[in-house]
Amino acid sequence: MTTSILPHEWTREAEAARVLREKTGYGAITTLQRWRRVNEISSGFEWKKISRAVFWREIENETAPSG
Repeated sequence: MTTSILPHEWTREAEAARVLREKTGYGAITTLQRWRRVNEISSGFEWKKISRAVFWREIENETAPSG
């Protein structure tokens, strides 16, 4: 993604859904949960689970040419 939607630090799922919805017009906790369940994470995002808490962050474009 060319502009950052979520901070590059890990954000709790509820906060990530709120920020995603404000910036793009879509996104809810259930959307993020469905992405995790069906293992189809939108490109540019990643998640991790620590204990019972789920965190999301936006990642840098890994396919961008360097140099």
